[in-house]
Amino acid sequence: MTQFDKYIGLKYKQYGRDFKGVDCFGLVYLIFKNEKGIHLPDFLEVKFSEGDWRKEKENHILQNISKNWKKIELKNVRKFDVHIFYDKYGVASHLGLNIGHKKFIHVNLDGESVVGNLNLWRHRLYATVRFIGKSYA
Repeated sequence: MTQFDKYIGLKYKQYGRDFKGVDCFGLVYLIFKNEKGIHLPDFLEVKFSEGDWRKEKENHILQNISKNWKKIELKNVRKFDVHIFYDKYGVASHLGLNIGHKKFIHVNLDGESVVGNLNLWRHRLYATVRFIGKSYA
């Protein structure tokens, strides 16, 4: 059993932030809260405009995200770093939490949290960020 096993198999729930259901940010929020004692600020601090989050405006999120987050190069990634992915339409709208060994936990299309292989998702990777801010209680 790993530190993250209890987060596998959680059902999808839009804006969910607990074990009853999570969306992709909710899963990251729940893990940070339970494993690190950190209450994350809402990750989606950047106004969501599908046009701005498309590949052609690739730096929009990183330019507008709060100073609570820092971009990390993949060679320096560690547990609890957050991967931001493009969806199949080229919109950066999906998150996963790095759990080590090129694996991440996220909510899949079937509507539950699973472990993914970063090598298989690398073509959809927008950026990896690390939370460097303070807990928001």
